Amino acid sequence: MAAHRPLPADSELVQAIAVLARAQQDAVWARGQAHNKLRSQLREFYPAILDAFAPHKHGLCSREARTILAAVPTLSMAAKLTRRRLHSLLRQAGRVRGIQAEAERLHEVFTRDYLHQLPQVETALGHQTSALVRQLNTACDNADQLEEAVTQAFEEHPDAPVIRSFPGLAALTGARVLAEIGDDRTRFANAGSLKAYAGSAPVTRASGKSCMVMSRKVKNQRLAAVGYVWAFVSLTRSPGARAHYDRRRAVGDRHVAAQRNLFNRFMGMLFHCLQNAHLRRSNRLPTALSRTYRSGSLTLIRVRCLVGQDQVRPGAGPSPPTRNAQAGHDIGESGCVTGLACGENERQRSAADRQRGGSNSSAVSPCTYVQGPTV
Repeated sequence: MAAHRPLPADSELVQAIAVLARAQQDAVWARGQAHNKLRSQLREFYPAILDAFAPHKHGLCSREARTILAAVPTLSMAAKLTRRRLHSLLRQAGRVRGIQAEAERLHEVFTRDYLHQLPQVETALGHQTSALVRQLNTACDNADQLEEAVTQAFEEHPDAPVIRSFPGLAALTGARVLAEIGDDRTRFANAGSLKAYAGSAPVTRASGKSCMVMSRKVKNQRLAAVGYVWAFVSLTRSPGARAHYDRRRAVGDRHVAAQRNLFNRFMGMLFHCLQNAHLRRSNRLPTALSRTYRSGSLTLIRVRCLVGQDQVRPGAGPSPPTRNAQAGHDIGESGCVTGLACGENERQRSAADRQRGGSNSSAVSPCTYVQGPTV
């Protein structure tokens, strides 16, 4: 009898978070589709509303735009709006500041000269626009309500502080990550398994003399989607993440490939933190230098970090043995990620390990090696 993969033994709370997070993601995608349909419709006969809310952060999805579109679904009706009526609509949409200035700006935009459709055609397009606005309102309300529910459920889970300690992860994105990886610690044997599941680990295709490294296509699409957002937001939240991204771009990676590489690092660190119940600390570089070794032209600095073991910063030549201490799992400002435990360091092991004469070649070191100064 064939052996089937066992189902993950996730807790009831995680299963509820998974239902809410996936429903909220579906609602966001539905909102995007409704927005695109409405925008395509308005480009045909109502360019004024697009010009009016082009500077807005949320565009047509903003409450002001949806309220005005529901009141005046055609260009001819918008041209007849008075400043007082615009002032009232903005208040109805929930705006509390800068109402008078915004009403003046909208009035100036709506009174410009635009090309019009035939009167009956414009009226028919207005009815269609009203229907699309109602669909967009429903999609926005669904996404907002589900976001509130999934955020509340995520905050009740004990893994929430660990996940939120990573830069770029808030309550909603953290809930999506937790929903896809679960809280069954035996589900993934090592960090590499989790990275393959997330789609961040590359795939190597080798045959004869040809060898290609490609991105993984078979993956958890929802986790990969939130990983792209996670890596993108972390670029402005973490100097270390930004340095790692810049380093990958400098060696020739495109934007998406560099972000996927950063996401791959984050997944290894997240696996380590969840397995050991460690919070990820800030993005400071390690500052406490415990010992410095010199061997010829080589300088090796053992850096006191946050969780795990010492780190050795090698230059060139043989490396002295390291001792257990505290190791980090942060991305340093030099662009190197520290503290990637549970299998990740098999690939990250530097020349300092390989030049020990093959000792402990099969062991997995819980610390990585980063570039250090030489003398």
